[in-house]
This record gives sequence, structure tokens and C-alpha cells, in this order.
Amino acid sequence: SGLVRSHLIPNCHWTHNDSGDAPLLYLFNDKGDTIARVRLSQAAAIDWEDMTIYRKSETEAFLIVGDIGGNSQKRSSITLYIVHEPKLATVQNGSQPTEISLDLESKMEVTFPGGVTNYESIAFDHSNQSILIIEKGVFGGRAYTVPFPLPGQAKVRVEAKQVGIVPVSTATSCDISLDGRSLVVLTYKIGFLFHRELNSAGVLESWKEVFEKEPLPFSLGNLRQTEAVCFSEKELSVLVSSEMLPTPIVEIKLPTSPQAIEK
Repeated sequence: SGLVRSHLIPNCHWTHNDSGDAPLLYLFNDKGDTIARVRLSQAAAIDWEDMTIYRKSETEAFLIVGDIGGNSQKRSSITLYIVHEPKLATVQNGSQPTEISLDLESKMEVTFPGGVTNYESIAFDHSNQSILIIEKGVFGGRAYTVPFPLPGQAKVRVEAKQVGIVPVSTATSCDISLDGRSLVVLTYKIGFLFHRELNSAGVLESWKEVFEKEPLPFSLGNLRQTEAVCFSEKELSVLVSSEMLPTPIVEIKLPTSPQAIEK
């Protein structure tokens, strides 16, 4: 249900299951082999829906897991779990996956103006060190941001700030490019690419301005139940996954014109 490219381990990605699993992250390589299973200590897995990554420096990164699902509409807050990305050795042929536990760096309890609805998409905005959260709405979803916790903030309770309305029905996952200028939003049938321009002062547009423009659509081919997306290393394409067994990982080129692009 979530997917990010590892910052510290070449040619590897992190993922996790939807509700029903333990609080586990899985690291896999470009052949689909599971390298590690990582348990998040002091974490629960009520309804994990997406994950993202904060690349703090060349040698340090944080994984952010969104326990954000709200199909039952009974939650008073959602939770973001933050852990340091571990530096793990790749598994040799025939070796068993590494199994470790990670202590939480921070646990964020997030509330929303008017109450919790349903969310399946989070992404990290490196341009201002904040986390974008997109509501899963039938007629589009509200977008919110929360600041990344300060060092040493083991427990944080914060109200999300609304920053716009995303003109995308039933958003299931999202990701932001490292420079903060591109946002991809996934749905069950199609993906959308939003561009974020610089103004005359060299400042990035607000998310409100971005969402008032028409995004570029792109085809997801024949994939079903598409619920995970992340930018590839060069950010000219995205990796998309679906909730099924076996789980396909498909690379899709991003559009450069208003016409949708096939994978």
C-alpha cells in the first residue's frame, strides 16, 4: 500500500501492507527479492495506507509511515510514524531476509479542522520540510500539510493545515520530487502529474496555486487496485504498485504534454 525508493541502499525500495499486517516494513531489491523485514517498535498498524521518505543528507534519511486510513470514519486523529532509515547490507543469493526492529524517532498524532475523514496519500516536501496529506474524496480531496518534527520530539500532536483542494477523485497515493516542483497523484485508474512553478522571486508556487491548474494525466495500463507510487531515481518516471498477489511493480514514463502516456 506504500512505496518509496531507498536513500541509503542502492537499487532497493521500501514497502508495506495495508491493514491486517503487523507494523512491518519490507525492503526489496530490483529483482523483487525481499532483503529485510523491519518491525517498528511501539507502533500499531490500524490502517497503514502510504509512506514517504525525508532525505536529510547524503548519509541520513527518515522513513515516514502513514497510519491514515479512515474508511470507518471513527478516528479522532491519524498517526504518522517516523524512523531513521537503517543502512542494511543486501542479501546474498540463498540468504534469508534480515529481520530487525527499529525504535521510533517520533510519533505524530494529526488532527484535522472539522474532524478526520479518509486519507491514503502522503508525501514529503523537501522545499519546506513538511508532510503533504491528501484526502481520498470522490469529488476531489482536501490537501493538508504538517511540519516535520523538530529533533527530540518523540511525541507530537498537531492540527493539519489545509493548503488546497486536489482536483483528483479517490486519490490512493502520491509522491513529490526532491526539488519540490513535481507531484504525482495516483487513483485506481489513472495517474496525474502536477507541476509547481517558480515565481519571479524564485519562490515555489503554493499548493493552492498548483491545484488550481490542470494536471497532466498518464495511463496506468492494466494495473488494478493501484495504491502505491514513488518517483524513480532520475524522476522522469514513477514506479507504481498494486494491492494484489503477486504484487507487480511497473515503471511508467511521466507525461511532458497534455496527452496521456502509455506505460
